[in-house]
Amino acid sequence: MVEGENRPPQPDQEAPGKKPENPPVSETPKTTKRPSYLKVAGDLFANFVIEHYQSEVQSSLGIEEEHLSTRQVIKKRVNRKLGTTLSKPFMPILVGPILRRIENKWMPKITPEFQENFIDFKKTLNEKMKNPKTIAVTISNHFDIGNGVEMMFMSKMVLDAINSGREPENHIKHTRLVIAKSLKNGLQEAFLQSIIERAEKNYLSKYYLSTLASVTKNDQKRRQMDMTGNVGFMKELIRIAKAKNEMLEIFVEGTIDGGRFTDGKRNGMQPLIPELDQIFNILKANGSEIVFIPFGIYGENRIHTDSKLPTRIALKTLFIEKNPKSLVDIKVGMPITYTEIQQKILEQKGKEATPDDIRDYLGRKCIAPLIPPDFQGVFREK
Repeated sequence: MVEGENRPPQPDQEAPGKKPENPPVSETPKTTKRPSYLKVAGDLFANFVIEHYQSEVQSSLGIEEEHLSTRQVIKKRVNRKLGTTLSKPFMPILVGPILRRIENKWMPKITPEFQENFIDFKKTLNEKMKNPKTIAVTISNHFDIGNGVEMMFMSKMVLDAINSGREPENHIKHTRLVIAKSLKNGLQEAFLQSIIERAEKNYLSKYYLSTLASVTKNDQKRRQMDMTGNVGFMKELIRIAKAKNEMLEIFVEGTIDGGRFTDGKRNGMQPLIPELDQIFNILKANGSEIVFIPFGIYGENRIHTDSKLPTRIALKTLFIEKNPKSLVDIKVGMPITYTEIQQKILEQKGKEATPDDIRDYLGRKCIAPLIPPDFQGVFREK
């Protein structure tokens, strides 16, 4: 008997007072099914979560789940098939406590190493940023989703260093972190989306930071997003270029594939994304000289395993040790302008620099020397 045919009611196959969500496809004899231990444990955990984290759960609901109650959402996530990691349905709930611990225990311990020394770095930066028409752009490799937290801390350090050499009316007031629009729109995994949402709500403003979303080639290829969605991004870039009172922060690989492993070997740095050409062209077309501040970040292997499970030392750092050390290494390179890079390429190759040349120089000469050879990927010197 197929769905839609007339059939007599069969109350003996239903729980009293409860209608089935969908009529059964075929008649089957009633059997007493023993509840799954996993489901029972999931329901118990769901009740605990609902009772203790009601507001956090409500704020983490996906768009497709807005019509469901909190309890329904939790149970729906708990009872997912085992093909997904069991912790994933609840990771958004844990984002707030994790971020608070990172901010209070981890970030204060970040001690960047400078390619030369901080005094020379600050002096060079102030010299290059003295002209109010310049725009600072921090560039970094991107091996892990946690890199955004580290750069949140470092961007304020750079902003303070720049403003120390400028008149008050020319101070940089804000930093814009360029992210993929798919992340802003919630089209990536729930945990990552929850980090961005919670960070924007409670943390970024403390560090004079906000996000600037751009549709990337990966968004277009993997998620069928329309590149016309970048119109607003370009308008905002033009505004920033004209106002010259904000700084840009870019993970120039546009992916965390460099931090992943292939056949047990770390991929290392990936080629810089071509979308950078458009950003640089817009800034330069509006009368700005670009000053690049390169960062190299590594050490994520101390935070999580290849399968992204937290390591013992990471858990101890966040939840046990009272005076922990930073688990990542950050190295800061010397500032360099777009014009200086063009000149260096002209001297080396005897011809004008192409956009490919600029991107290769930023990766090979500015960022790769700041991280160990095993992390340099495509920019490792052979």
